[in-house]
Amino acid sequence: METNAPVNDFSRLDFEGLWKDREKVTEVECGILKSMLRGKKGGRALEAGAGKGRLTSNLNGSFSEYFALDAVPAFLEEMKCGNGKGKVVRVNADLYRTPFRNNSFDTVIMVRVLNFLKHPDKALKEFHRLLRPGGTAILSYYHKGSFVLVVDKFKAMGNGNDRQPKIASRELRPVLCSPFEEYFYSRSHVSNLASEAGLTVESVRSCGLEDYSPFSRLPASLFIRASGMPNPLGMIPHSFVSLKKAAGDELPVDSVEEVMACPDCHSEIEFESICSGPMSACRNCGHRFEYRKGVIRV
Repeated sequence: METNAPVNDFSRLDFEGLWKDREKVTEVECGILKSMLRGKKGGRALEAGAGKGRLTSNLNGSFSEYFALDAVPAFLEEMKCGNGKGKVVRVNADLYRTPFRNNSFDTVIMVRVLNFLKHPDKALKEFHRLLRPGGTAILSYYHKGSFVLVVDKFKAMGNGNDRQPKIASRELRPVLCSPFEEYFYSRSHVSNLASEAGLTVESVRSCGLEDYSPFSRLPASLFIRASGMPNPLGMIPHSFVSLKKAAGDELPVDSVEEVMACPDCHSEIEFESICSGPMSACRNCGHRFEYRKGVIRV
Protein backbone atom coordinates (compact mmCIF):
# COMPACT_ATOMS: atom_id res chain seq x y z
CA MET A 1 0.00 0.00 0.00
CA GLU A 2 1.20 3.52 -0.75
CA THR A 3 2.61 5.57 2.08
CA ASN A 4 -0.01 8.26 1.54
CA ALA A 5 -2.92 5.81 1.89
CA PRO A 6 -5.64 7.08 4.24
CA VAL A 7 -5.51 4.16 6.66
CA ASN A 8 -3.30 1.24 7.56
CA ASP A 9 -3.21 -1.86 5.38
CA PHE A 10 -6.16 -3.60 6.99
CA SER A 11 -5.86 -6.52 4.60
CA ARG A 12 -3.48 -7.93 7.24
CA LEU A 13 -6.15 -7.83 9.96
CA ASP A 14 -8.27 -10.89 10.79
CA PHE A 15 -11.72 -9.30 10.64
CA GLU A 16 -13.51 -12.59 11.16
CA GLY A 17 -11.61 -13.15 14.39
CA LEU A 18 -11.98 -9.54 15.48
CA TRP A 19 -15.76 -9.50 15.03
CA LYS A 20 -16.50 -13.02 16.20
CA ASP A 21 -19.34 -13.05 18.77
CA ARG A 22 -19.79 -9.27 18.49
CA GLU A 23 -23.07 -9.29 16.60
CA LYS A 24 -24.68 -7.13 19.29
CA VAL A 25 -22.20 -4.32 18.60
CA THR A 26 -23.22 -4.33 14.93
CA GLU A 27 -26.92 -4.42 15.88
CA VAL A 28 -26.49 -1.45 18.22
CA GLU A 29 -24.49 0.60 15.71
CA CYS A 30 -26.98 -0.08 12.88
CA GLY A 31 -29.83 0.88 15.21
CA ILE A 32 -28.15 4.17 16.13
CA LEU A 33 -27.39 4.96 12.49
CA LYS A 34 -30.98 4.30 11.43
CA SER A 35 -32.21 6.48 14.27
CA MET A 36 -29.91 9.33 13.23
CA LEU A 37 -30.93 8.86 9.59
CA ARG A 38 -34.63 9.13 10.38
CA GLY A 39 -36.04 11.76 8.05
CA LYS A 40 -32.87 11.69 5.92
CA LYS A 41 -33.39 8.39 4.09
CA GLY A 42 -33.62 8.12 0.35
CA GLY A 43 -31.38 9.62 -2.28
CA ARG A 44 -27.74 8.65 -2.73
CA ALA A 45 -25.45 7.56 0.12
CA LEU A 46 -21.72 6.88 0.44
CA GLU A 47 -20.28 4.57 3.10
CA ALA A 48 -16.58 5.35 3.52
CA GLY A 49 -14.46 2.52 4.90
CA ALA A 50 -17.20 -0.03 4.24
CA GLY A 51 -14.84 -3.01 4.60
CA LYS A 52 -16.60 -6.32 4.00
CA GLY A 53 -20.03 -4.81 4.49
CA ARG A 54 -20.63 -5.29 8.21
CA LEU A 55 -23.07 -2.37 8.12
CA THR A 56 -23.79 -2.11 4.40
CA SER A 57 -26.38 -4.88 4.12
CA ASN A 58 -28.37 -3.32 6.96
CA LEU A 59 -28.33 0.23 5.59
CA ASN A 60 -28.33 0.15 1.81
CA GLY A 61 -32.06 -0.58 1.55
CA SER A 62 -32.78 2.86 3.01
CA PHE A 63 -31.37 4.63 -0.07
CA SER A 64 -32.10 4.60 -3.78
CA GLU A 65 -28.35 4.40 -4.50
CA TYR A 66 -25.61 3.22 -2.16
CA PHE A 67 -21.86 3.49 -2.79
CA ALA A 68 -19.48 1.44 -0.63
CA LEU A 69 -15.89 2.74 -0.66
CA ASP A 70 -12.83 1.06 0.82
CA ALA A 71 -9.04 1.11 0.37
CA VAL A 72 -8.81 -2.72 0.32
CA PRO A 73 -10.32 -4.23 -2.86
CA ALA A 74 -10.36 -7.76 -1.42
CA PHE A 75 -12.80 -6.62 1.30
CA LEU A 76 -15.18 -5.20 -1.29
CA GLU A 77 -15.00 -8.40 -3.33
CA GLU A 78 -16.19 -10.38 -0.30
CA MET A 79 -19.01 -7.96 0.50
CA LYS A 80 -22.43 -9.55 0.79
CA CYS A 81 -25.24 -7.05 0.39
CA GLY A 82 -28.21 -9.32 -0.18
CA ASN A 83 -30.22 -8.17 2.84
CA GLY A 84 -30.92 -4.67 1.55
CA LYS A 85 -33.16 -3.63 -1.34
CA GLY A 86 -30.97 -0.85 -2.71
CA LYS A 87 -28.24 -1.17 -5.30
CA VAL A 88 -24.68 -1.19 -3.94
CA VAL A 89 -21.79 0.14 -6.04
CA ARG A 90 -18.40 -0.96 -4.69
CA VAL A 91 -15.47 1.42 -5.21
CA ASN A 92 -11.82 0.83 -4.27
CA ALA A 93 -10.24 4.27 -3.85
CA ASP A 94 -8.34 6.66 -1.60
CA LEU A 95 -10.58 8.20 1.05
CA TYR A 96 -8.87 11.57 0.64
CA ARG A 97 -9.26 11.58 -3.18
CA THR A 98 -12.59 9.99 -3.97
CA PRO A 99 -13.65 9.57 -7.63
CA PHE A 100 -16.95 11.46 -7.29
CA ARG A 101 -18.26 14.82 -8.43
CA ASN A 102 -19.08 17.78 -6.20
CA ASN A 103 -22.39 17.59 -4.34
CA SER A 104 -23.08 14.00 -5.35
CA PHE A 105 -24.39 12.53 -2.08
CA ASP A 106 -27.25 13.24 0.27
CA THR A 107 -25.61 11.21 3.04
CA VAL A 108 -22.07 10.10 3.93
CA ILE A 109 -21.50 7.42 6.59
CA MET A 110 -18.16 6.50 8.15
CA VAL A 111 -17.99 4.16 11.18
CA ARG A 112 -14.84 3.12 13.10
CA VAL A 113 -12.49 4.78 10.61
CA LEU A 114 -11.80 8.30 11.90
CA ASN A 115 -9.47 7.04 14.65
CA PHE A 116 -7.17 5.48 12.03
CA LEU A 117 -6.75 8.66 9.99
CA LYS A 118 -3.64 10.74 10.48
CA HIS A 119 -5.33 13.56 8.56
CA PRO A 120 -9.02 13.55 9.54
CA ASP A 121 -9.30 17.17 8.42
CA LYS A 122 -8.73 16.06 4.81
CA ALA A 123 -11.46 13.44 5.10
CA LEU A 124 -14.00 15.93 6.48
CA LYS A 125 -13.17 18.47 3.76
CA GLU A 126 -13.66 15.74 1.17
CA PHE A 127 -17.04 14.87 2.69
CA HIS A 128 -18.02 18.55 2.53
CA ARG A 129 -17.15 18.53 -1.19
CA LEU A 130 -19.17 15.38 -1.80
CA LEU A 131 -22.30 16.33 0.14
CA ARG A 132 -25.14 18.17 -1.51
CA PRO A 133 -26.16 21.44 0.19
CA GLY A 134 -28.14 20.46 3.28
CA GLY A 135 -26.63 16.94 3.23
CA THR A 136 -25.50 15.00 6.31
CA ALA A 137 -22.36 13.09 7.26
CA ILE A 138 -22.59 10.63 10.18
CA LEU A 139 -19.26 9.58 11.68
CA SER A 140 -18.26 7.52 14.68
CA TYR A 141 -15.06 7.66 16.71
CA TYR A 142 -13.53 6.74 20.05
CA HIS A 143 -12.84 9.85 22.09
CA LYS A 144 -10.33 10.68 24.80
CA GLY A 145 -11.14 10.69 28.50
CA SER A 146 -13.43 7.66 28.63
CA PHE A 147 -13.41 5.54 31.78
CA VAL A 148 -13.42 2.32 29.76
CA LEU A 149 -10.38 3.49 27.80
CA VAL A 150 -8.57 3.89 31.11
CA VAL A 151 -9.40 0.24 31.77
CA ASP A 152 -8.02 -0.62 28.33
CA LYS A 153 -4.85 1.31 29.16
CA PHE A 154 -4.15 -0.89 32.17
CA LYS A 155 -4.77 -3.98 30.03
CA ALA A 156 -2.26 -2.67 27.50
CA MET A 157 0.28 -1.97 30.23
CA GLY A 158 -0.14 -5.54 31.43
CA ASN A 159 0.79 -6.68 27.93
CA GLY A 160 3.94 -4.54 27.93
CA ASN A 161 2.41 -1.70 25.90
CA ASP A 162 1.59 1.85 26.86
CA ARG A 163 0.15 4.95 25.28
CA GLN A 164 2.46 7.15 23.34
CA PRO A 165 2.72 10.92 23.93
CA LYS A 166 -0.13 13.28 23.13
CA ILE A 167 -0.11 14.98 19.74
CA ALA A 168 -1.82 18.39 19.91
CA SER A 169 -5.52 17.71 20.61
CA ARG A 170 -5.31 14.03 19.89
CA GLU A 171 -3.72 11.03 21.53
CA LEU A 172 -1.90 8.14 19.85
CA ARG A 173 -1.70 4.62 21.21
CA PRO A 174 -1.37 1.07 19.84
CA VAL A 175 -4.72 -0.55 19.05
CA LEU A 176 -5.32 -3.50 21.32
CA CYS A 177 -5.08 -6.93 19.68
CA SER A 178 -3.75 -5.52 16.40
CA PRO A 179 -0.50 -4.21 14.85
CA PHE A 180 -2.02 -0.79 14.09
CA GLU A 181 -1.87 2.57 15.79
CA GLU A 182 -4.97 4.58 16.60
CA TYR A 183 -5.59 8.27 17.27
CA PHE A 184 -8.01 9.32 20.00
CA TYR A 185 -9.65 12.71 19.41
CA SER A 186 -11.39 14.89 21.95
CA ARG A 187 -14.97 15.85 21.18
CA SER A 188 -14.04 19.51 20.95
CA HIS A 189 -11.26 18.65 18.49
CA VAL A 190 -13.69 16.76 16.23
CA SER A 191 -16.15 19.66 16.47
CA ASN A 192 -13.41 22.11 15.47
CA LEU A 193 -12.34 19.90 12.55
CA ALA A 194 -15.94 19.78 11.34
CA SER A 195 -16.27 23.56 11.59
CA GLU A 196 -13.05 24.11 9.64
CA ALA A 197 -14.41 21.79 6.93
CA GLY A 198 -17.65 23.79 6.68
CA LEU A 199 -19.81 21.29 8.59
CA THR A 200 -21.86 21.89 11.74
CA VAL A 201 -22.68 19.39 14.50
CA GLU A 202 -26.37 18.40 14.47
CA SER A 203 -26.43 15.71 17.16
CA VAL A 204 -24.24 13.31 19.13
CA ARG A 205 -25.05 9.77 20.29
CA SER A 206 -22.91 7.58 22.55
CA CYS A 207 -22.40 3.82 22.67
CA GLY A 208 -19.76 1.17 23.23
CA LEU A 209 -20.67 -0.38 26.57
CA GLU A 210 -22.35 -3.29 24.79
CA ASP A 211 -18.86 -4.42 23.77
CA TYR A 212 -17.83 -5.06 27.38
CA SER A 213 -18.69 -8.35 29.09
CA PRO A 214 -20.49 -6.88 32.18
CA PHE A 215 -23.10 -5.36 29.83
CA SER A 216 -23.14 -7.89 27.00
CA ARG A 217 -26.29 -9.69 28.18
CA LEU A 218 -28.45 -6.58 28.01
CA PRO A 219 -30.70 -6.19 24.92
CA ALA A 220 -29.42 -4.12 22.00
CA SER A 221 -32.58 -1.99 22.08
CA LEU A 222 -31.60 -0.70 25.52
CA PHE A 223 -28.24 0.60 24.25
CA ILE A 224 -29.88 2.17 21.20
CA ARG A 225 -32.41 4.05 23.33
CA ALA A 226 -29.75 5.10 25.84
CA SER A 227 -27.41 6.40 23.13
CA GLY A 228 -29.26 9.72 23.01
CA MET A 229 -28.82 10.36 26.73
CA PRO A 230 -26.04 12.59 28.15
CA ASN A 231 -22.66 10.92 28.53
CA PRO A 232 -21.64 11.74 32.12
CA LEU A 233 -17.92 12.40 32.52
CA GLY A 234 -17.27 10.75 29.15
CA MET A 235 -17.87 7.30 30.62
CA ILE A 236 -19.09 5.85 27.32
CA PRO A 237 -16.22 5.54 24.82
CA HIS A 238 -17.76 5.56 21.33
CA SER A 239 -19.53 8.59 19.85
CA PHE A 240 -21.65 9.00 16.73
CA VAL A 241 -21.85 12.55 15.43
CA SER A 242 -24.14 13.93 12.73
CA LEU A 243 -22.60 16.76 10.69
CA LYS A 244 -24.62 18.99 8.36
CA LYS A 245 -23.54 20.89 5.27
CA ALA A 246 -25.12 24.33 4.96
CA ALA A 247 -27.98 24.63 2.48
CA GLY A 248 -26.47 27.73 0.87
CA ASP A 249 -22.98 26.39 0.31
CA GLU A 250 -20.80 28.19 -2.21
CA LEU A 251 -19.51 25.05 -3.99
CA PRO A 252 -20.77 24.85 -7.58
CA VAL A 253 -23.51 22.26 -7.84
CA ASP A 254 -22.63 19.58 -10.35
CA SER A 255 -25.19 17.61 -12.29
CA VAL A 256 -25.67 14.34 -10.42
CA GLU A 257 -26.68 12.30 -13.43
CA GLU A 258 -23.08 11.13 -13.61
CA VAL A 259 -21.70 10.73 -10.09
CA MET A 260 -18.24 9.42 -11.04
CA ALA A 261 -15.34 11.79 -11.69
CA CYS A 262 -11.60 11.49 -12.25
CA PRO A 263 -9.76 11.88 -8.90
CA ASP A 264 -6.91 13.71 -10.68
CA CYS A 265 -8.58 16.27 -12.97
CA HIS A 266 -12.21 15.96 -11.70
CA SER A 267 -13.58 15.44 -15.21
CA GLU A 268 -16.90 13.64 -15.46
CA ILE A 269 -16.64 9.89 -16.07
CA GLU A 270 -19.57 7.93 -17.41
CA PHE A 271 -20.50 5.26 -14.91
CA GLU A 272 -21.58 2.82 -17.61
CA SER A 273 -18.29 3.22 -19.48
CA ILE A 274 -16.34 2.20 -16.35
CA CYS A 275 -18.46 -0.90 -15.79
CA SER A 276 -18.64 -1.92 -19.46
CA GLY A 277 -15.13 -3.36 -19.64
CA PRO A 278 -12.12 -4.36 -17.59
CA MET A 279 -10.22 -1.12 -18.28
CA SER A 280 -11.17 2.48 -19.06
CA ALA A 281 -9.48 5.87 -18.83
CA CYS A 282 -10.29 9.52 -18.26
CA ARG A 283 -10.50 11.23 -21.65
CA ASN A 284 -8.94 14.39 -20.23
CA CYS A 285 -5.88 13.18 -18.30
CA GLY A 286 -5.71 9.44 -18.96
CA HIS A 287 -6.23 8.29 -15.35
CA ARG A 288 -7.07 4.59 -15.55
CA PHE A 289 -10.02 2.79 -14.03
CA GLU A 290 -10.39 -0.96 -13.66
CA TYR A 291 -13.60 -2.92 -13.19
CA ARG A 292 -13.04 -6.43 -11.86
CA LYS A 293 -15.03 -8.82 -9.70
CA GLY A 294 -17.80 -6.26 -9.33
CA VAL A 295 -15.44 -3.59 -7.89
CA ILE A 296 -14.49 -0.26 -9.49
CA ARG A 297 -10.77 0.23 -8.85
CA VAL A 298 -9.47 3.78 -9.11
